[in-house]
Amino acid sequence: MSRQQSTPPQVIETLRAARKAAGFSQAAIGKMLGISPQQYSKYETGANELKSSTLLMLARTLDLGPADLGWTEPRGGQAVTFRPELRELATAWQRVKSDRVRKELLAAITAIAEEAEALGPLNSDGIVAAAE
Repeated sequence: MSRQQSTPPQVIETLRAARKAAGFSQAAIGKMLGISPQQYSKYETGANELKSSTLLMLARTLDLGPADLGWTEPRGGQAVTFRPELRELATAWQRVKSDRVRKELLAAITAIAEEAEALGPLNSDGIVAAAE
């Protein structure tokens, strides 16, 4: 027998309100998450449960922190923060209509992130810190 778990109504309402406040349609959010507008609509109505990974991506897209979703402290006691730049990135991403261009952008961002990791930590001026 399958066990149906549902997304808490307060989480759904918070997501809906944040989406509307950010000026995104259900279709736009669905596209950002790589799902159909119908699937996203089912999340907002509670017809389908949100997976934790989808909920995290959605929260980041809408610039919501764990407390906004009813979580008081993440596991391990480590604080989780969401950067305001994510909203800007999501808005810019929404404006790109070409799947090919989106794929190229994602590849470029991934390459830049990998190169930054390989360089190591930066100092306060944004310069690679000297190895001791």
